[in-house]
Amino acid sequence: MSKNIMHLQKEFCRNFECLTNRRDRRIAWEDFITISQRTLDINKHLKNEPLPTHITGFYHDDEWECFGHMFDLTMEALERNPAQDFLGNLYMELKLSNHSRGETFTPYAVCQMMSSLTIDDVEECIQKRGWASVHDPVCGAGATLIAFANECIQRGIDFQRQVLFVGQDISWTVAGMCFVQLSLLGCGGYVIVGNTLSSPLIGLSLLRPIEQEDQQIWYTPIYYLPPWSDRVVIDWFRRIDCGEKEGHNNGTNKETDGHPTENHEEGGKGV
Repeated sequence: MSKNIMHLQKEFCRNFECLTNRRDRRIAWEDFITISQRTLDINKHLKNEPLPTHITGFYHDDEWECFGHMFDLTMEALERNPAQDFLGNLYMELKLSNHSRGETFTPYAVCQMMSSLTIDDVEECIQKRGWASVHDPVCGAGATLIAFANECIQRGIDFQRQVLFVGQDISWTVAGMCFVQLSLLGCGGYVIVGNTLSSPLIGLSLLRPIEQEDQQIWYTPIYYLPPWSDRVVIDWFRRIDCGEKEGHNNGTNKETDGHPTENHEEGGKGV
């Protein structure tokens, strides 16, 4: 780890400790992730959803400045070295993980190795269809997805335009960490909060997942921009057209059948 990143980590921890004088450490971290997630979630801004009152009514002005510094430090760290799990490392270093819930993150070096082993299929899919997808059903803070984005860079793949990143985790906090880091790195895609076993990803297309009652889906800012926004619209009209034709032929409409998305769908490939 470079001295610059170590310095940013120390500054982050210093600001974080200032929040723990009046707040439990885990709650303070959760509040930071909530604030950061809301900052980057365009859908929340469009709906004008306020922050929870237990956050807005608790912290003083100087503590809000600490939150701002922590967000800026996270952004700077990922800009200087995108090949790292900055928030995940801090989460473990600050001893905030809940081992009873299995919150032990995979080392980034292992994630790099796994990414190098799976990227060949993605390259093939991009050559055939223009884009591919990568899905981590237990994403944690996003180390595997981050490593995959950096493996794309090494292979000359434009991951921001050619790879759809999908993560899911049962823990709201770590899913939020994944969302924040993917958003800051410019990855197009979304993160699902929910149990992968009981509430898996479903939808007629990976581009347009269906949010279930016990899930939340957060879309990264890049997802709302071309080429991803264009692909969503094209996929929508293509499936409407196919549904109308199939409905005319056999009285059914595939657009509402609710079957789970398959990895071999046209336009993308899950890894």
